[in-house]
Amino acid sequence: MAAQKSTGRLRIVAGKWRGRWIDVPSAAAVGRVRPVTTRVREAIFSALATSGASRFENMRVLDLFAGSGSSGLEALSRGAQHATFVERDAQTAACLTKNIVALSAANCCCVLQQDACLFVQQRGRAYDLIFVDPPYPLRLPQQFWQQLSALLQPQGLAVLRCHKESPFALPDCYKVVWQRNYGDMMVLFVGVGSGTV
Repeated sequence: MAAQKSTGRLRIVAGKWRGRWIDVPSAAAVGRVRPVTTRVREAIFSALATSGASRFENMRVLDLFAGSGSSGLEALSRGAQHATFVERDAQTAACLTKNIVALSAANCCCVLQQDACLFVQQRGRAYDLIFVDPPYPLRLPQQFWQQLSALLQPQGLAVLRCHKESPFALPDCYKVVWQRNYGDMMVLFVGVGSGTV
């Protein structure tokens, strides 16, 4: 993949890479990538960690519509075992790969240049933590959410980010366990079934 020029940087909040900076792809300048600000990412991960500092240890993480990879990389920094990043745009995926190399994290990461809606059709994988952060105009079909639920561990959580005026239409199999608004952004934690934490 060709080198990708970045238009800014984001700081990792906590963990082994605390204070390290990662590049934001230039796609952010035209709205294709909406990086989670440091403040919002810190709030999200603080909420995820309410059960204790060991919460992220050994987690397998899936970061869909990954962009700069800030969410998955933050989880790895805090002790997650492995992260799979799915990003369709070639230049954005190249910037993400550059961030992983800069952190010497290639041994615990996988970057797939693929459409997220196609990725969730795959079976045989299970994740403890899934980030879903599509571009705001994109409406994800019910089939996507049904297929995603099969990739989530019984005790796992999916972290969803959307425009607060256009919430996701989630199937009944999901249970919302946490919800906050940050400006025009809505963040939800959802689980599947009775095992949800």
